[in-house]
Amino acid sequence: GEKMTASVINLNGNAKNAVNLILNGREISIDKKGNFNESIALLLGYNVISMEAKDKFGNNDIKDYKLIYKP
Repeated sequence: GEKMTASVINLNGNAKNAVNLILNGREISIDKKGNFNESIALLLGYNVISMEAKDKFGNNDIKDYKLIYKP
């Protein structure tokens, strides 16, 4: 339920032990250490950002983040 005032946000971080990272249904690039940096445009109002990480053993973890864009 975080309120945002910018229409574009920069997501960056580290997906430890991940070999594949999916942001809102599309694969994004990660380096060998698991670092990522991606920009995403928000729609006016309520937004859900979904991140899924998969490791080399086939395990996955999904996190959903809820944001409200109100300029």
